[in-house]
Amino acid sequence: SRLFAGQEHDDQVKVITKYFSKSDDYYKTLEYDPGVVKKFNQNQIDSSTHNLTSRTSFEEAYHLIINNLVKKQKISTELILQNTLVKNIFVDGGFSQNKIYMNLIAASFPNQKVFAATVHQASAIGAALVIHTEWNSIPVPTEIIHKIYYPANH
Repeated sequence: SRLFAGQEHDDQVKVITKYFSKSDDYYKTLEYDPGVVKKFNQNQIDSSTHNLTSRTSFEEAYHLIINNLVKKQKISTELILQNTLVKNIFVDGGFSQNKIYMNLIAASFPNQKVFAATVHQASAIGAALVIHTEWNSIPVPTEIIHKIYYPANH
């Protein structure tokens, strides 16, 4: 199961970037703020994506964008986690570099360990790993994936 959320992210970031007069890549400088997310979860802030510009700050609006994308990702991921013993979730691609996204994903899946992963040529490596035991007796190298662990307790 996959969710292609990059375009939705980019479209919504353009709206808040223009409204709050920030640079195009300002969102990349933001740190995860659990206090803002706690307000979303306590319904102190409307957590719908409607009218992002009604937020008090770019930071709040951006956290809301990511919070809503993570909710969609959770639904998508749970489709494949049902009745499995999956213990680790690896996030690759652009969102793996987004600390807000990674912290919210980790919080959404407290029963799994969540890692941001950097995998060069991920599709090719994934295909090779699937058939590895059929063509190679050498153990899979451990340095294929660079990963950062995000604990669920944030």
